[in-house]
Amino acid sequence: MKNLYSLRMRSSKKGKHISGAEKIIGEKEINSNLKELVTRAREHSQGQAQKINITIEDLAESKVNYLSSLAIKTIEVENYQQGRKEAKELLTKIGIESQIIEQAVNLLISGPSPSGGNMRGAVLLDIETAQRLEEDHYRGLRATKMDYQATTKESLIKLLQEYNLNQSHLPEALALATKVVNHQAIIAELCLSDDTNYQAGYVASKEFGYCRFPYLKPQGQGLGGRVFFIKATADLKALKRYLEEDVVLIDQLPTEIKFCSSSQELI
Repeated sequence: MKNLYSLRMRSSKKGKHISGAEKIIGEKEINSNLKELVTRAREHSQGQAQKINITIEDLAESKVNYLSSLAIKTIEVENYQQGRKEAKELLTKIGIESQIIEQAVNLLISGPSPSGGNMRGAVLLDIETAQRLEEDHYRGLRATKMDYQATTKESLIKLLQEYNLNQSHLPEALALATKVVNHQAIIAELCLSDDTNYQAGYVASKEFGYCRFPYLKPQGQGLGGRVFFIKATADLKALKRYLEEDVVLIDQLPTEIKFCSSSQELI
């Protein structure tokens, strides 16, 4: 763990969350990554951030958990209506009731914050009671401190280039999803990007992997976020500690990316 640091960025404009990023890097990489993250916050599609918070944390005393990446799959839909239909079918296969799925989707497309906007973190949704379990419904619960080993990240970029897939959004989302669904209390994750220029989203689970949909929302929509589907028996304090404090590095990748015409092919 010597010389490893957690680098985290959060930015906002008029109190509204604009962007965030997570990296685990060596000491020599701090300066270059700081510049990259500041540029990202100031040139984001949601607007130029007025407030940028940067956190640099020495991980020398932290234990690293090494995980293998979730399998990467693309369900090839033609529009966001078809994408949502397929995503709902996949969540049903995972074992989540339809009314819970509808509630999750409606939260994300209408703005999961009580104010009707986006949140920094995720919604925690009880799959039996449909209750939101995060302490702060304006902020949500954010997974942090996850990244790839350097050589693994390089291999992932090459893999994505081979399949002509997004090399900026996807690696970060895959790392987060891998950490999230590896906790025993989490059944699945649903994500709709809050980037107005990015229509893709995904459903992640240990059973089916990271299943991305090229379209889950209309172009130009800025509402979105994440829902973590939680077991009713979950120890919320332990879950919060894992998501926010446990350090995860991904050191293994799938060798290929599977493309499917529908969620039915994932059975």
